[in-house]
Amino acid sequence: MPWGATTFLVPPIAGHFIGRFGVRPFVVAGLGLHAAAMVWIAVLVDDGLGYGQLIAPLVVSGTGVALSLPATQAAALSGVGPRSLGAASGAYSTMRQLGGAFGVAVVVATFLTAGSYASPRTFVSGFSAALWACAALSLVGALTGLAARRSSAPIGRPASAHRVAEPTA
Repeated sequence: MPWGATTFLVPPIAGHFIGRFGVRPFVVAGLGLHAAAMVWIAVLVDDGLGYGQLIAPLVVSGTGVALSLPATQAAALSGVGPRSLGAASGAYSTMRQLGGAFGVAVVVATFLTAGSYASPRTFVSGFSAALWACAALSLVGALTGLAARRSSAPIGRPASAHRVAEPTA
């Protein structure tokens, strides 16, 4: 519930400000928050961890994801004209799904390398390692977000179409 609630509350607010500040700060901050939350949980995790201890890091994680998703979508769709929106949207959706599947594969492989379901202790070992892997993947995403253009065009208008021409002397 704490994670899911943020994914309903944060995106409309983020979407409002993406046009003003561009996509970069939302991708970097969002994925950075998610990475920090994964580290937070990885440090906390033990076989006696209570749900109440997870509420704050889940809110941080959900907020981070909810900040970054509208920004990445805006980045993908703002660089194309109206005729290419469908193709860009399909490519974005496909890459998001493939990225998710890749991330799950990395996290599961990390869990299986470091732990198992054999005992609470081995489960916690694998779970903690998996969270560190998730944090690393999110950090790579945040660093990649630094490469995003500073400005973002309205969706359906290429960035080049909304730039103001420099005055000539």
